[in-house]
Amino acid sequence: MAKARALLGAIYNHPSDYNDDCTEYKENTRMAKPTKDFATKDNLINLYPNPNNGNFTLSYYIKDRKDAEVVIEDITGKLIYQSKMDTNSNNMILHLTNVRGGIYFVKIMNGKEIISVNKVIIQ
Repeated sequence: MAKARALLGAIYNHPSDYNDDCTEYKENTRMAKPTKDFATKDNLINLYPNPNNGNFTLSYYIKDRKDAEVVIEDITGKLIYQSKMDTNSNNMILHLTNVRGGIYFVKIMNGKEIISVNKVIIQ
């Protein structure tokens, strides 16, 4: 389990650390650090439909979103799309019909802090 989570962390560039009852728990490792959950009462993120054809909606509620932006990367980490999020809205319609089908990662950032990482499949 710990190896799978480490691989997911590398793929997603996920800053959250895990603190659970994995059998490979070792002192002073990634598993020993406290957990920070993305989904909190202050931040809610939803992508739909998923999978899609490159057109999808990002619904969000971010408590403090003055510097919020959406960043979309392919599985190699190449930047595909980046845009500031509208502070007066809770929805953003994305049109990525010019990208190839595959798996992409949608990061919601607030300044330098990653608030959420979601996977989207474009067919």
